[in-house]
Amino acid sequence: MREEKGMSVQKLADFMEFEAVQAVYNWQTGKTLPSIENLKILSELFNKPMDEILIFE
Repeated sequence: MREEKGMSVQKLADFMEFEAVQAVYNWQTGKTLPSIENLKILSELFNKPMDEILIFE
């Protein structure tokens, strides 16, 4: 979804106000999941339901 929106990992990390990009990489690889608060922000940013964001293909 990040790539579909044309966002770099750094841009998403900046948008989420993270100091480092590692959290975004961890989400993408399935190592960790976003918190409920971050999931809500991602849902609004990507205009997708939260459960769709959590599905890894």
